[in-house]
Amino acid sequence: MKKIKKQLWTFSLYTIAVGIVILMLGCSESMYEIPEVQDSMSELKSSSVLLSDEFRFINKKYKIPEDIPIWEAQLNKVIENNFLMSENDLEMVGYQYIRNIGSQDELERVKSEMIDNNTSFPVYEDGSEKFTIVDQGMSKSDYKLLLTMLMPDSEYAKNSVPVKSDKSPLSDAVYFFEKNDLGLVNLEWKYEGKPLNTICLISEKKGIVFDNFLYFIHFVSGKTKSDENISITIPRLKSASTEDGDEDIQYTFQKQDEAYNLYGIRVWYYNIQCTVTSSLVGSQKSIADKSMTAYHDAAFGFSCAANIHSISFETGTNGHLDFAWGYAYGAGVSVSVIWNGSGFTISGGGTGTTGEEYVAPGELN
Repeated sequence: MKKIKKQLWTFSLYTIAVGIVILMLGCSESMYEIPEVQDSMSELKSSSVLLSDEFRFINKKYKIPEDIPIWEAQLNKVIENNFLMSENDLEMVGYQYIRNIGSQDELERVKSEMIDNNTSFPVYEDGSEKFTIVDQGMSKSDYKLLLTMLMPDSEYAKNSVPVKSDKSPLSDAVYFFEKNDLGLVNLEWKYEGKPLNTICLISEKKGIVFDNFLYFIHFVSGKTKSDENISITIPRLKSASTEDGDEDIQYTFQKQDEAYNLYGIRVWYYNIQCTVTSSLVGSQKSIADKSMTAYHDAAFGFSCAANIHSISFETGTNGHLDFAWGYAYGAGVSVSVIWNGSGFTISGGGTGTTGEEYVAPGELN
């Protein structure tokens, strides 16, 4: 188990050390499938933009009560939804504001203290949404790198590349120090019946900035629970080159999902799509074209990979498309989905799935 824990928190500099984009809580629209929570605050329709009086919990938006700051509203929402962590025997029982952080130099000192003393992390089991709280769950060098990326000083940001090496844009929350805005809050937890504390960095204007638990504990949205294999018949416009009754048929395959942490950052996302078009003249189906995409994204400290590959493709009435797909994701790991000549192989741990699909004219009903 010790070896597994060490591997889980060995970050890949290749995947997380190459970029910063300044997007505060930039998340895509989705619906998180958990039991509805009765709330005195108005639940808002999910969208990608937060208004000044709104905050995000997982991937839903709520109004900030008038009498408390945003970070307090977020922490109250975590306590209210402790049942989401009950399977892992963890609950937040309270919090206390400690003090303001008055300068960038003081923030750097706080970071150093967190690296030395605040070392408990949730570590997810491979292939599972369950986690355990591990002391010394991240090496000091990896922890320092993570905090530097999430809360960089101006010099570090100026020398950073704005996108990952694979050209996929980041959607991480990045905090730049602002005077009289940043503060420290002590979070009180109960794990397996025993008290546990973490230090949370909060912004008066933007809410929770970072906490070991709040950042890494995440929930999968379950947007695509099964393959979406859809055949649609689309009437074609008449022209001089087409006969009456001609129709187009479109077949779509999709695998898509995402996860959000407890204060609304989308920590990983993938979307695999394949579309096959076919024309229909009378009773004859003829494969005409295909389109395939595989997009993936991950926040700092997380990893996500997705891939799709055409094994063979032929057009015409006897045509077909044979394609393979795969995805993988995880926290504290560096996952990859690699083509091995006959299919995809997942490496690096985490959770993932691969598959192969064959589409012939007869599949387009």
